Amino acid sequence: MSQETRVFMKELQKLDDDLEKMNKADEDAETIIPLEGFLDNELDFFSKMGALRRSLILVAEAATRPLFGLPQSPYPSVNVDEEGKPVEPTEEGPASSQKMFTIEKELLPAISVVLIIVGSLGLAFYPQLRSLIASLLAKEEEKQPRAIGLEDWIKESFGLMFTKYSGARTALKFQPQGKGSLPDFMTLGVDPSLYDRKKWFQENLPPEFLSRIGDIILYCKRCAWERRKILIQAIEMSKQAEMGMGMKA
Repeated sequence: MSQETRVFMKELQKLDDDLEKMNKADEDAETIIPLEGFLDNELDFFSKMGALRRSLILVAEAATRPLFGLPQSPYPSVNVDEEGKPVEPTEEGPASSQKMFTIEKELLPAISVVLIIVGSLGLAFYPQLRSLIASLLAKEEEKQPRAIGLEDWIKESFGLMFTKYSGARTALKFQPQGKGSLPDFMTLGVDPSLYDRKKWFQENLPPEFLSRIGDIILYCKRCAWERRKILIQAIEMSKQAEMGMGMKA
């Protein structure tokens, strides 16, 4: 067996091992996030989420890093929206152009309205209008998908979840609003999540966290699957080359 074949097989084994660790860490995380008292188990939460974060980074690194003699990963980066959620790239073409034209006909963009106002009022309020236009343009830019490296996306997403979790615990310490702090007429027949701060966090944070984690895992698996195909093809080609050389000898 050639050195090249050994290297490719070693990479394939490492990738499979990292995927196994990722799946195990994901199962552990799912045992803590949906629990009723997950906000009370801070050590358990950060321990299991930290392990999942590390395992995801390992998979991302193994699936996307450049390797000599292999094609570059087709998914080196992720397109995400302003909330850090993945966005599938859209095809630009006649159909999309027609759709955009229709939308612009039905709904005049806010920036166009501002430009009309500028034309009507002249330059009297130019500084204020210029600031408004700049603000609108900035907001539009924020809505545009941005490309981010897979590892950076993982770190950013988990950083956001850790911040929200810590923020929720801090809010409960300083503002532990619950049924006992409100008159009966404000809570009678009302969903507890509307007045109980802890209940609200419990109902809203787990779905968001699990959704973010699910998006990352799906993307990591997609990258790993593509890398596995490339490695398997490289191993087969390397073995065939060895056989050809053996037959010539």
